[in-house]
Amino acid sequence: MRITATGYDLKRVSKVNLSVIYGAAILILLESLIYNGFDTLFFTNSVKVLIVLVISTSVYFVHIKEQVKGGVFSIVISLIALQTNIQSPSIGSFMLLMLAFSMSALYFEKALVLIVGGVIDTIIIATYVMHPLALTNTTSPASGLTRTLVYFNVSVILIFFLTKWGRDLVDSVVSKEKETGELLDKLQLTMHKVSEVSTVLDLELSSFSKNIEAIKQSNDHIVVAMTEVAVGVQEQAVNIEDINYNMLNAKTLVAENNKISDIVAKISGNMVIKVEDSSNKINQMNIQMKTVSTSVLTAMETVEVLKVSIDQISLFLEGITQIASQTNLLALNASIEAARAGENGRGFAVVAEEVRKLAEESAATVANISKVTQDIIDKVNLATTQVKSGFSAIELGNDLISDVTHFFNELKDSYNQENQLLKKESGMAQQVLGNFVKINDQVGSISAIAEQHSATNEEFLASIQAQNVDMSNMLVNVNNINCKWHELKGMLLS
Repeated sequence: MRITATGYDLKRVSKVNLSVIYGAAILILLESLIYNGFDTLFFTNSVKVLIVLVISTSVYFVHIKEQVKGGVFSIVISLIALQTNIQSPSIGSFMLLMLAFSMSALYFEKALVLIVGGVIDTIIIATYVMHPLALTNTTSPASGLTRTLVYFNVSVILIFFLTKWGRDLVDSVVSKEKETGELLDKLQLTMHKVSEVSTVLDLELSSFSKNIEAIKQSNDHIVVAMTEVAVGVQEQAVNIEDINYNMLNAKTLVAENNKISDIVAKISGNMVIKVEDSSNKINQMNIQMKTVSTSVLTAMETVEVLKVSIDQISLFLEGITQIASQTNLLALNASIEAARAGENGRGFAVVAEEVRKLAEESAATVANISKVTQDIIDKVNLATTQVKSGFSAIELGNDLISDVTHFFNELKDSYNQENQLLKKESGMAQQVLGNFVKINDQVGSISAIAEQHSATNEEFLASIQAQNVDMSNMLVNVNNINCKWHELKGMLLS
């Protein structure tokens, strides 16, 4: 039975009592059916049983105290038992009466037992008053009443003490249960704390184990790294020796490079002097070409003026030729007129003839002069063309000389810049040579440091390996502690 704050589950007691009522009702109906069949008594009992069941069921579902429900169950059954006993007195009715009273005792309430016992005593006495022979088959009804009351009240007293002691036992059980519950709560709280602590401890152990494992792995990596560093230091020592050897060679090469740079600088200086001399000569040539160009230009202008003068002479000769032609024509006309004049005009004819001859000679002379003039014009035109061609060639030569002059100037500037760069390079080479000397000294120091570093790495590697062994042992110990803790936690939580 479930223990509650009031002792135990009274709702369940009421449910048991209701089940007992249903069971008793079924037995009564079966007994009546077996011994009497379907007669009037069976139907009467059926009606009584139905009334009892309806009342009991209704009371069971009403929201009242369970003790009140138990009292109602007992009183209703008692009334039915006594009413049945009135109709047909039997030991079964008395047993049903005791059953009704016993139902109230299941609640372990002293007051309920006394109240139900008093109510049943009252019902017995009332039954005796109404039907004296209902409680006994003897001729002395008072004796039957006395025996019934004595037997019943003795039962009441016994059940009272049983209820009292049972109640005390229930109260003791409730008190112990309360104490046990408090202890259980404390134990649960303790176990909860243990569980929390175990969770934290599990996490810490797991974290500690992981940290140790991580440290061990880190140490392993460090060992590998230090081994590689040791190998690297050895390789570094070899490389430093190679560097030292290469530095000595580089030093020699730098010294030779300085000598070559000095030679190149001297050659470059000589080239600068030669380039400057060539540039000066080209500048003088440029000046001469400009003078020639000026002279040719002057000659070309003079030829142009001469051509103009010859053209004017040609015009004059044409005028003379025309005058000679007209003079010849006039002389001819004068001869004709002199011939007509006869003897008087003979002298005039002679003069006219002489004039005609002079005119013809003048025309012939003009023709010769024109021929000479035309020849001069042709030669002047040819000279003009050649002078123009020469002038163009001179201009082209001037341009070429200007380009060559510009080229030599640039070449001179380039040689000057190259000379400056060679001087700068020579200075830098001297600095590089000095740096190589310093680096050579430092490489020797680095070699000594590398040897010391190698020895230190070996000592550190040995220390790390020893620490790694300690970490492995610590990891084994932590795993053992973790296993023991899990065994202890299993024992505490089981």
